[in-house]
Amino acid sequence: MVQNLIRREFKLRYLGSLLGRYWNVLNPLAMIAIYTVIFGRVMSARHAALGDSTMAYVIYLVSGLLPWNAFTEMLLRGTRGFLEQSSMIKKMEFPMEVVQTTVAGSVTINFAISYAVFLLVTVAFGYVPTWHILLVPIVYVFQLFLAVGLAHFTSILNVFFRDTESMVGIITQVWFWVTPIIYLESIVPEWAHWLFWINPMYYFIRIYHDLVFGHMLPAPEMIAGAVGFAVTAFVLGSSFFCRFKVEVPDEI
Repeated sequence: MVQNLIRREFKLRYLGSLLGRYWNVLNPLAMIAIYTVIFGRVMSARHAALGDSTMAYVIYLVSGLLPWNAFTEMLLRGTRGFLEQSSMIKKMEFPMEVVQTTVAGSVTINFAISYAVFLLVTVAFGYVPTWHILLVPIVYVFQLFLAVGLAHFTSILNVFFRDTESMVGIITQVWFWVTPIIYLESIVPEWAHWLFWINPMYYFIRIYHDLVFGHMLPAPEMIAGAVGFAVTAFVLGSSFFCRFKVEVPDEI
């Protein structure tokens, strides 16, 4: 069922499109080009610690931006998942877990394609990743646990309070700017660093930066923070989901 739903989703996404599935490659290419021209030229000068190369800043930026986009896509689409699949949920005995699993599968495919394109572009510009890049999928799995756990919680809330999706959209916008993705955490005053330590995605973005840009293993406290937040979110979100999922068909 999950495979069929993911396949159906990809068909509907590019239905009537001339380029079809090639947009999976063109979209990340366009994003990398835009950030190279705009952010790379402007921001690289402000981040001398990354080196003089414009491409250095672009690699730093995109190596964190792609995982962030996958995280927000999972959270936002997961939040409205029950409402999008309301017709199926009403008409048949539908396993609720399939909704989030389908979204997670679709988001993962998009992330894998985008990250592969990103790595090919960096290699074309003379940047050769080290073996640390092989750890990215493991980090992504834990990030997925975090996103699914939160989506379990917000998807149930969205059934009962339809403003939840809009609130999540606003929260993720603010969340993006308190996460060091387009800037270095070193430019943030020391007194504000507590915002990083309570931010689950800070740990994941730091790990991606270390693996892809820094060519080094992340610090133990970064790993502990990422795993801790991911497991906690997944356990609490799943418990909340299991408690209220039986009421979803009656509410939608």
